[in-house]
Amino acid sequence: MTSNSAEIVPQVQHDFQALVAYVSSANARAQTASTVALTLFRRLLALGAALLRRFFVTRAAGRPAGPVLAPDGTPLRDHGQRPTTDDSVFGKVRCGRHSFIAPGQVGIGPLDAELSLPARCSAALLCAWVADGTTDASSRESQTVLERILGVSLRVQAMEASVADAAGEVTAFDDQPTAPPAPTPAATILVVQADGTGVPMVQPSPATPPARLGTGQKRGTTKAAVVTGLYTIAPSRRTPQKVAAALLPEPGRPEPSARPAPVEEDLHATLEGKAVAMLRLVQWVAEREGPHLHHRVALTDGAEALQAQVVTPLAGAYPGAGYHPPNRVSVGYRSRLAGGNPSPPHGVGAPLSGAPPGRPDGCRDRRLGRRGPRSHVDGNPTGSRMAHGRL
Repeated sequence: MTSNSAEIVPQVQHDFQALVAYVSSANARAQTASTVALTLFRRLLALGAALLRRFFVTRAAGRPAGPVLAPDGTPLRDHGQRPTTDDSVFGKVRCGRHSFIAPGQVGIGPLDAELSLPARCSAALLCAWVADGTTDASSRESQTVLERILGVSLRVQAMEASVADAAGEVTAFDDQPTAPPAPTPAATILVVQADGTGVPMVQPSPATPPARLGTGQKRGTTKAAVVTGLYTIAPSRRTPQKVAAALLPEPGRPEPSARPAPVEEDLHATLEGKAVAMLRLVQWVAEREGPHLHHRVALTDGAEALQAQVVTPLAGAYPGAGYHPPNRVSVGYRSRLAGGNPSPPHGVGAPLSGAPPGRPDGCRDRRLGRRGPRSHVDGNPTGSRMAHGRL
């Protein structure tokens, strides 16, 4: 397609009219909805590329006013318009932009800074798509998806470099000061959560991979990541019957009323270890603390080491807030309820009444996949796995 600004608009208008004629033509009547939708999508992407080219050509038509200086103050001379290719969600868009150079200096394109164009010639929307896709899949899988849906072909190395650039901005973004959220009067419970998981690490490929692994060797390695969460929530008192109704739905039973939703929920993940994660969590808790909070809850999985690493820093930073060091299974309640409630809330640990025949009292752990081992908290029998669930 042409790069002349005066010729782009008539060409776009012609292509759009052709698109309108296509959906009304006899040929389209013989096609399936999926075929027509795919054709429209491809042609609209081409129209978007033409319009984006028109935007670049229009902005690059004027020469920057005033002298252009290098970062050290050296005047730069105009080297004319140099062609540049930008990767976008519409495909590759090629156009010229004024470039200024000087001996011993890196060329500068003032328009790039004005338009906030990335240094790697990939549009911000495409970079965001790449970063989002590689969060849940590999770079090669994301490459296949982009090529199949958008028709955009990117090198895996370019995608990984784009993600690395975006990751470098995360720390600066998290460290910038933010105003603490305004307290919500109804949300009187402060909840902190922590969990750990293994993240697969990309290893350099050996020049000659071994035919078989030796004793203790693994093909891949993982690194522990810690995810922490923080939010406030309003109390929601539930009877054992309501808990049973939520865990064991039956036809004809009315839907339970909606429970309160978390307020100002923050989630953070780090590969720097549990100590760093807990240090940051204590700092974020300090921003939420206030007289409006009546209870403080810490939720983790069943690993006692993680429970201790969550509760101990909070108990040391806020000795009067109700966080207590874990004591075997009692961490399920004692370290989670303000004031160190010596016994579980009313109804927890008691058999769930109204359970269908054939489902024993252990069905209260059905949500966790299996019946948890029987333990005791201050003389009250309860399932230890249930003690670590969300209250």
